[in-house]
This record gives sequence, structure tokens and C-alpha cells, in this order.
Amino acid sequence: MRTGICEIWAERDFGGVGDDSSLKQEGFGQDFSERGRDWLRIFGSKSVENLSWSLSGRATSLNVTGLDDGLLSPSVGDLSELRVLSLVGNMFSGEIPATVRNLRFLEVLELQGNNFSGRVPTQMSFAFLQSLKLVNLSGNAFSGSIVNEIIGYGSVKVVDLSNNQFSGVIPLNGTCDSLKHLKLSRNFLTGEIPSQIGKCRTLRTLLDRDDGGLNDGFRGEFNAFVGNIPHQVLLLPSLRVLWAPRANLGGRLPSG
Repeated sequence: MRTGICEIWAERDFGGVGDDSSLKQEGFGQDFSERGRDWLRIFGSKSVENLSWSLSGRATSLNVTGLDDGLLSPSVGDLSELRVLSLVGNMFSGEIPATVRNLRFLEVLELQGNNFSGRVPTQMSFAFLQSLKLVNLSGNAFSGSIVNEIIGYGSVKVVDLSNNQFSGVIPLNGTCDSLKHLKLSRNFLTGEIPSQIGKCRTLRTLLDRDDGGLNDGFRGEFNAFVGNIPHQVLLLPSLRVLWAPRANLGGRLPSG
């Protein structure tokens, strides 16, 4: 069994756990060995017994790595002050709970490199999480349609959904003012590349073939886009990467 690491950071440092009443009010005990059931409630993992904890004030950033098992239970919605939720490289499974809608201050969501599956809940849309800047769900087994109002809305700069089992078309209805990187490779997406992407004037990466840290030499591209590459996309001033080798796309790159 691997030894996991969990860090919980905050805006304010209480100078140690001790018997601080503020921490008690926030629901965090002084001895994490005695609070294991609380973290088991959130992560559903017996591996929490092997976690090394770091706590400083009110929880605004939660970083967990190295767990052999677990899930993300609805109790994660109780951590309503979180700005960063990073669960990279664990072996978590199951679905994302709808209670993520309670994380209204969340700016960074990193769930890559796990075994999450099922549909991404609609509660992960901009309608609920209006502070999101980065969403990375790559390297899991998510399926179904991509959630509306997650690509091109608000201040979202990075969306990485690569290496999953998403299907259907690319939903894009937002103003796309902030989006810089959109990674969708190794899914089962179909249809045309939406011309609305031409509104994403800051976009640097579209689709992308990055292997997400995999070392097996696999470079498959499963999407099956059709039609022409929209002229508006080809003229994006910041675009550096456009990768869709097996798509049935047409269109010419602009001269110069």
C-alpha cells in the first residue's frame, strides 16, 4: 500500500493545530489520528490511515496524492471555502458528487490520473462554480456528454478532458474570453468543431495530443470530427496547437 500525502492550506495561519477553538469550529480536530473517520467520510478510503497531514487555518486548498483506493463522497461539499481541490494521481473511483456545487469559491479542480467514471454532474457548470479557472479531469473514465457551461464561460483558462470516454459534440456557448487551453484528445467526440471557438481570441491549444504523462508510447486519437475546420479557428492569433489526426476534417491553413 502506498503512503499518501494530504496538505490542507489556508489564507490565515493559526500557528499550529493545538487546541485552537477556531479550528474546532471549522470541524477539524487536533489529533488527525482521531479524526480519521471524518476524512474517511470525505474520501471513503481506508488509506487515509497512512496520510501525512498538514493543516494551516481554514481549509482553502486540499491536495491529496498517493492513495490506493477511495472515492469522492458528497461530504466534500462541506468544504465550502475551498479554492483548490487537487486529487492528482490517486486511485479514486466512482462519480463526482453533485455537492461540488457548494464549492462556489473553487478556482482549481484537478482530478487527473484516477479511476473516476460516469457522467460529470451538471452542477460542475459555470452556473454553480463561477470562480473556476482550471479544470483537469484527464486520465479517468468519465463518459457521456461534456457538461454545458464549462468550456468558454467566465474566467476558465484551462479545460483538460483528454483520455476519457466522453462522447457527443463539443458544447461551446459562452463568450470564451479567457480560455487558453482546451484539451479533448482520446475521447469519442463527433460532429463538427464549432465555429464559436473562433471567439476564443486567447486560445493557444485546441484538442492537443499530449499523452498526459503516460509512458506506454500510445498516441491514439479517438475523436471523429467531421466537416471543415472553421475559418475563424484557423485565424486565431494565439493558436499554437491544433491536433486531430484521425478526424475527417477539411479546410486550408491560412497563408502566412
